[in-house]
Amino acid sequence: MDTKEINIIQHRQPGIVESLPYNYEFYNPVKICSGKKAMAHIPFELAAINAVRPLVLASDSPIGRRAIKLLTNAFKESEMSFYVCDDVPDNADAETVRRLTTLYLEKNHDAIIVAGDGAAVDIAKVIRLMVAEKTDDLEQFEGEIKLSHAPAPLITLQTFDGSGLEASGWATVCNQTFFSAQLAPQICIIDPRMIIPMDIKTTWARAMVSLTQAVEVYMAADRNPVAINYASTAIQSIRKNLAPVFSNWVSNKKRLALINAYTAAACAFSNNQPGPGFLLGKAMAQMGNLNLGTAMGIILPYVMTQYMRKTNCDLADLLRPLSSDDDYAGTTSSLRGKKAIRCLYDLQWTWHQAGRRKIPLTLKDAAVGRYLFPDIIETALKNGLPVFDETDCETVLEHAWEAKPLNVTS
Repeated sequence: MDTKEINIIQHRQPGIVESLPYNYEFYNPVKICSGKKAMAHIPFELAAINAVRPLVLASDSPIGRRAIKLLTNAFKESEMSFYVCDDVPDNADAETVRRLTTLYLEKNHDAIIVAGDGAAVDIAKVIRLMVAEKTDDLEQFEGEIKLSHAPAPLITLQTFDGSGLEASGWATVCNQTFFSAQLAPQICIIDPRMIIPMDIKTTWARAMVSLTQAVEVYMAADRNPVAINYASTAIQSIRKNLAPVFSNWVSNKKRLALINAYTAAACAFSNNQPGPGFLLGKAMAQMGNLNLGTAMGIILPYVMTQYMRKTNCDLADLLRPLSSDDDYAGTTSSLRGKKAIRCLYDLQWTWHQAGRRKIPLTLKDAAVGRYLFPDIIETALKNGLPVFDETDCETVLEHAWEAKPLNVTS
């Protein structure tokens, strides 16, 4: 390749060649099987990893019952059998986790399939952790964990409603949060038959968790170029497909695109430390009895603005997925970061309108009392909130409470 060809490539993809770091690390053990009748491939996928006796964890819900029916059909022509536990609770205590772990061991299972929301997936991850470490003591684990043995294979059936962490190495059970890249599922199945449309507020909130994860990949101090590509895919898909799915008449193709976006965002998130938007939103959800995605969705543009004010770091590259390549090319480089934030504000308003004004735009609309702010900030800081201090958190919450403008330069 001559010099002229290299210059053409750099011109067509500005920022990619010259900003590629010399050293970086990206780990993603997740295989994604997406499309029509994707669940029919599960017996083949299990055989490929030498697993023959899977334990199926399902929530007692419409999606759990549908999954069991589809799995039964998928396994009919195989020689495998599976055991179903169809009463997995939304909030499991330590005793429930121990009971399910004992069940896994006594029945000699060698893999787990999860049919349900994020809570069921979290329980499955912790069961794998306890089996791999040969213990029933959850309290000895906290934060980031390095497993001494490889955990059992995990297959998740991705649904339209979840925590946003199903495809990641994160899990939260019994008010304890764990992380290990080894806890991420081996296979994520995205089958349109597993899609049950949710109400507007729940649909929006679910998307905001993944949007926050993806945006904060761009805010990481050691930006990972592969994670950036996953995050960009997720952001673009959410931008293009979220508003249309608020209609009951939209085809499942757009919902399927969103689930793929959620999975991509979670994979990127596993290679990134939780940022200020994620941890501040999580603290708000805990203290304010608020949906996690609702909290993150409201504060995200204010977090981005305060991040630029605090670090003097430009978020210009976010303009591409939040708008378009043409908009990026037509905007002065010094204004791209500000315009990216403006695009996010515009998207929030678009979603608010498309959702028939059911989506809250402020913390006040979401009934979060200002008296909770000190407790929210304290909880976020205790959880290792990066970059932001108490004053930064106060600025974000005060402006998000009633949508007060927050300028990058002021």
